[in-house]
This record gives sequence, C-alpha cells and structure tokens, in this order.
Amino acid sequence: MLPNLFDVSMSEADAELSMGREDVWVEKYRPQQLSEVVGHEAIIDRISAYVDDNDLSNLLFAGPAGTGKTTTALAIAREIYGDDWQNHFLELNASDQRGIDVVRGRIKDFARSSFGDYEFRIIFLDEADALCVPPGTEVITGDPSSPEIKPIEDVSSTGEQIPSVDFETNEIQSDVGKQVDSGVADFFELTLCDGRSMQASLTHPFFVVDDNGYLVEKELRELSAGDKIADFSQEIGVSPCENCGRWTTKQYCSSDCTGDHTGDTPAHTAPTNISPNQASETIVSDGGLKTVSTATIDQIEYSHRGKAYNISMEGTPNFMLSNGILTHNTSDAQSALRRTMEQFSDQTRFILSCNYSSRIIDPIQSRCAVFRFSPLSDEAVTEQIRRVADSEGLTITEDGLDAIAYVADGDMRRAINALQATASISETVTEEDVYAITSTARPEEVMEMAQYAIDGDFLAARSRLEDLLINRGIAGGDILDQLHRSVWDLDLDEQTTVHLMDRMGETEYRIVEGADERIQLEAMLASLALD
Repeated sequence: MLPNLFDVSMSEADAELSMGREDVWVEKYRPQQLSEVVGHEAIIDRISAYVDDNDLSNLLFAGPAGTGKTTTALAIAREIYGDDWQNHFLELNASDQRGIDVVRGRIKDFARSSFGDYEFRIIFLDEADALCVPPGTEVITGDPSSPEIKPIEDVSSTGEQIPSVDFETNEIQSDVGKQVDSGVADFFELTLCDGRSMQASLTHPFFVVDDNGYLVEKELRELSAGDKIADFSQEIGVSPCENCGRWTTKQYCSSDCTGDHTGDTPAHTAPTNISPNQASETIVSDGGLKTVSTATIDQIEYSHRGKAYNISMEGTPNFMLSNGILTHNTSDAQSALRRTMEQFSDQTRFILSCNYSSRIIDPIQSRCAVFRFSPLSDEAVTEQIRRVADSEGLTITEDGLDAIAYVADGDMRRAINALQATASISETVTEEDVYAITSTARPEEVMEMAQYAIDGDFLAARSRLEDLLINRGIAGGDILDQLHRSVWDLDLDEQTTVHLMDRMGETEYRIVEGADERIQLEAMLASLALD
C-alpha cells in the first residue's frame, strides 16, 4: 500500500486511524444524533423532518471537508435504525475502491440483501467526486489504427474519438470520450521501472491483471512499488521520440526533433519502445483473452496540488495515457450507480458526499435532495471546542480559542485535531502553542508582509516571506490563503485592495498550474512594491 506521504494538514484522516478511533477526539466527540450537529440548523431541520416522517429520499451532501457531511449521514442511520444501524448502513469512503466493479458488486449485493423490519437500507458514498489527472497529461486520441497524442485539456468537452480497451477481450477498440473539468486536486507521481512517469490523484484508478487475465481496476492509493499495471504501448503503437524522449505515435515527435522542417515526421514501422526486461506479460490460461503486458511500479511520491481534468468515456470506461498506460474514469461508475439507484429505489436510499456537486452527473443530482454544507462559523467552532476542552479538563485561553477558530477556517475536524495536538504538549492551550503546532502564520505576520510591499519596502516584505516559507516551513499556498482571508483587515483604499486581489488571483493560478511558489510569491510582492 502507498505509504503516508502527506504533511500534517493533509493527513488528518490517516492520523486518526493510526491512533485508533477511540483515542481520537474527532471520533470521541462526533455528534451521535442530528440534534447535536452544530452550524447547519436549517439543513438539520429539513433532514429531521424527513426522518420523523419516515420519508427519506436520496441525498447529496456537497461542501468542504470538516463541515459535518459524514457526521450527518451517520446520525441519520442511528436515528432510523437505533443500535442496529451498522447492519443497515453501508459506507464506502476514500479507502474503498469505488469504480464500476464496486457499483456492480458490493453495492448491489448490499441493496439486494434482506433488511428485517425496515422499509429501506442506506448506502453512503463518500468522496464521490475525487479522481483526476493534471493539465499537460498527454492522452491517446483518434482511431486506434491512426492514433494521435494531445494534452488532456485539449480534448473536446463535447466528445471526440478516443481508443479504449474491451474488458471482455482485452483488445483495443474505437470509442468516444469527452474532457471533464475536475477542479483542483493533490497529485502524486507514479514512476515505472523503465523510467516512464505519470501524475494522478490518489483516488484515480489504473488497471492490474488478475490471475485469469482480466483487467481489474485499482486506485493509485492501493498501489505500491513492485506492483504491475496494464501497459498497451506496444499494442497502440507509441514510443519515446528518438531525439527528446517525448511519447509519440511516430519516430520523432515533431519536425524540430528530426531536423527536417518540411512538416512531416517518419512513422513507426514497428513499436519497439519496451524491452523484455522492462515489461512482463501476464499468462492467460484458457479464456481466449488477449495477453496484456504490464509495467512495474518503481515509486510513488507526492508531486503538487493543481488544476485537474479527466475523460468520461461513452463505451468502455478506460482510456490510455500517451505512454500506453491504461487508466480509468469513474464518471462511468456514476452512470452505473444511476442505474442501480433506479433498480433498487424501493428498498435502498443513497447518501452521496462530495466537495463539488458539479462533478456529480446531472442524472444523479436530479434523483437526490441536494444539501450544501458551508464552512462552519467561528462561533460554531468555538462552541464545540469549549465543550471538548471542558470534557478533557483542559484550560484554553481566549486568544488560544480564537487561534483554533482561525486555523480551522470553518473545518471542525481541523479544529478538534488542532486542539488535541496542542493539548499533547500542554494542558493549557495558548495562541502561541496553536500556531506553532499547526505550522500556521499569525494573521498579523501575513498582513505585515503585505503592508511592507504596498509601502514599497520590497526587501522587508521578502524577508518576512522567507521567514514564513523557509524558517517556519509554511506552504506558499497556505500563506496566500491566509493573505486572502486578511486582505479586508488591511487599511487600504479601494484601488489598492482591487490591485492586491488581482495579484493574489494571478499568483494563485500560477502556483496551481505548477509554477514555483517562492518565485511567484516574491513576484507578487515585487509587483505590489513597484506600484
């Protein structure tokens, strides 16, 4: 399995599991009933009415992390089924495989099984929208007999010809797919033993080959060094350019690489890009399947956070990267889920949880009552933090409470984790301890950096930035987020504020696209100082 590669802010769920559910305060103090959920009174009132009338519909919870989506789903199950809730509630979360196989298998099995005296059972699908690859990822398009390569962001959003692999025969076929904008995600780089590499989110699926020769979907988070993934580079006819190494369907990727500027590049006569020791073949015993070559994973490591895309296929839910590696899109799993929702509508209710409802296909959204969970208010966060601190016998100062609310930024899970982490070093929770343990800059430090730049003192602003980035180890994106939250607290005229917002937007975009965060933040400060 993939090792823990996140920093503190990215690994809250893994940290909770490693400590044990009973020892983790976010679980210990998780609300058990709907009436205990704070910060979303209007949503809870509507859902409580559904539960009281025994008239629960399919639900879609959308909103940022730590705002109560999972807690609300669990509370619904407890109120409907009582102590027997776990036998009537199926949860598939980020650690579960959520592709076509799950929709056809585990979900259907649960939906079909008997459920005693109750009219329906509940299936909760968490993180239903999280899978993608970054811009610049090149994919294979066109007809299988004459494939082309293009960046995923250039694939038509209305659909174009894209090859896929038939799951029944393992043969390449002609298909149609369209580009899907997947927002922003954290990306990991998967490197193969032959040097090929690709980037994807942890929940993005690739394919392995089972003992019977069939392709089986497996998410990136489930893969590790030494695993073998399906490789169709030889079958589709792609290989590295003989000059620059970029993957191409021809001998050279462009006329610049051939030195011939007539516009034509030599075609391949036979793909020979993978040597026998770089790819192994899975032996098919007797099923008549086409043999699938595989490539061995060398390492997986965190890359960056940035813009995200995917491809939704009309026929078979897979497509090929430019280097021949087969990958998958689960919007097709959403289509299968839609059919399952229709088939078992009498005895099953679905609760979907996602960060962005726009990533859930319209046919599913139309079958659900949609609830949008906004970030929690500081008052709701501090109210709950006081309760936890009192129950744990902690002393928390007022400025310490304000610091936790600031660090949480509407995320209750982050707030309680910050409290528990700070309490591990002292029974008195102070502002200084909270900012130190969470690696967060004080608001006044970020504001001071911006003010120096606006006043024309670039060197002082740069010195403050270096202290935050290098000495304190705070991520550039976090500094930018904090500055955005503090901009209205700066004593600036309207024109200066507009210019600052414009520069922050441009800087954030460039960092998301993969530019060096230190260079971009210094450039932002320089621009402010020059004006």
